[in-house]
Amino acid sequence: TKVLRVVRAAHIFSELRLLIKTYIASMLAFFWSIVLLLLAMTVSAIFIGQVIQSVVLDDKRDLDVRLEAFEMFGTFSRAFVTMFEVTVSPGGWSRSGQFLTYRVDRRFFLFFFCYFLFITFALMKVISAVFIKQTLQVASRDQEQIAAEHARNNKALADGCREAFSLADTTQDGTITVEELISAASSPEVQAYLSANDLDVMEVPRVFALLDVGNDGSLTFDEFVTGVGRLRGGAKQLDLASLAHE
Repeated sequence: TKVLRVVRAAHIFSELRLLIKTYIASMLAFFWSIVLLLLAMTVSAIFIGQVIQSVVLDDKRDLDVRLEAFEMFGTFSRAFVTMFEVTVSPGGWSRSGQFLTYRVDRRFFLFFFCYFLFITFALMKVISAVFIKQTLQVASRDQEQIAAEHARNNKALADGCREAFSLADTTQDGTITVEELISAASSPEVQAYLSANDLDVMEVPRVFALLDVGNDGSLTFDEFVTGVGRLRGGAKQLDLASLAHE
């Protein structure tokens, strides 16, 4: 019974559970995404760093142009950081990209255009799509697990109902009376079953009256199972059923 209550309460945290499962399941895809991005930024940093060396060493250019070119691309580490900014923040190209395009050589626009097209746009979109696909797969598996948990929950409730009915049916005639149910309600097993279904032990006579839809003073097993399932939900559901019964 306590396990069933914990399972029922765990549904509150289903979204958090899905996020954690998705994060864990996406670690391999995340690792290879980082590797691919690092490779793209490294190759780009090496290439543009080599090209910029001629600009930095050109005495005919303005000193401020040479200094700024060195600041952004003069070493591998500087070039890598700059390409990192361009990759993760497309707006970051406005400083480095526009500087190279307008103050060094217009042909750098082609380099940044291709980089944006194939890395910043295409590759990042593909990575996002992979993570979305991973999330949907985890969500699908999670729904299957929830369905399995629901089936186990229903089976546990059905077993509990069968046990409670058997304990109450002291005459073993396949039916129980209100007196038998009241007597059985003193046992821990029946109390646990009623509590698991949000039914108050003190309300047994009232519950029996609502379960006895045939008004014949007795309940069959099917009536007992169906009625308990209908009344699950605590005092509010019990009051609504009482109003409908009246």
